[in-house]
Amino acid sequence: MKNDCNIVRDLLPMYIDGVVSEDSRELVEEHVAQCHACKVIYAQMKDALPENDTQQDRREFERAASKLKIRRKRRAAMKVLLGVVLGIFLLTAGLHFVHDYSYDMPLSEYSVSLSRMRSSNAVIKTIKVATSSYYHGHSEYTDEDGVRVLRLHKGLIGSNGTNQTSVFSEIYGRWENGQWLDGIDTPVTYKRVDVDGNEQLIYEPYQDIPYCSQEMEDYYKAEQELQQFTRSWAWQTMSDEEYNERYWELAAKVAQLCDAVPEWAADQSRGYYSLPFKALPAPLSELAPVDE
Repeated sequence: MKNDCNIVRDLLPMYIDGVVSEDSRELVEEHVAQCHACKVIYAQMKDALPENDTQQDRREFERAASKLKIRRKRRAAMKVLLGVVLGIFLLTAGLHFVHDYSYDMPLSEYSVSLSRMRSSNAVIKTIKVATSSYYHGHSEYTDEDGVRVLRLHKGLIGSNGTNQTSVFSEIYGRWENGQWLDGIDTPVTYKRVDVDGNEQLIYEPYQDIPYCSQEMEDYYKAEQELQQFTRSWAWQTMSDEEYNERYWELAAKVAQLCDAVPEWAADQSRGYYSLPFKALPAPLSELAPVDE
């Protein structure tokens, strides 16, 4: 009997923790039910433990597991969020690259022409970009030989679409003493180059420049009149209604004359003009008239 008590008392801690086998559990329970001394020891051992130690451990384990699950979910959510942010960044960077990337446009995809006014010495440069080209602007610089170089930039995408021809025209220097001069009285030698290294001479000193049409002259005169009006102090002496009426009268005249310029005439497949308003080098009335 005493040996049974010793065996049972050795098993009691594991019995209380619930880690004994089924046979050992039955042995302990049968013995404690019959042995008063072991029953008292069992009660003391149980009372000495924290409240339901096994259940408490289980609750702590469940809390730890719950926290671990939350952390895993947060990590997964952060990974998804970082993936979305990275995807947006790469997409934005890609769109910017596609939109901003450009290279020199082939000479075959655009043309450059020069003309001069009859009523003044203004020289006009006109650039026409082909319908299939994605125009991304143009740049000019003077090379080591003093030649003015024109480059047109072509992008992967563009604003002129596939069924429009862009036309850019501006007053660009003046005609004096039988040659084209820039803004600082320097004779101009002008050429254009492309991505393949091809180049074409557009103008060299003392080369003749043909006259522009009367419609083009009328357009630039109307454009200057509109610019002078918008830059004047007319708004101080006119009511808002009078100012707006005069402004739209001049603007309508400019638009009407623009459509009439034969150098900018549209084909049936297009009808798009990009003619930026640019300040003239001097009022047309102050530019020296050219003798016929």
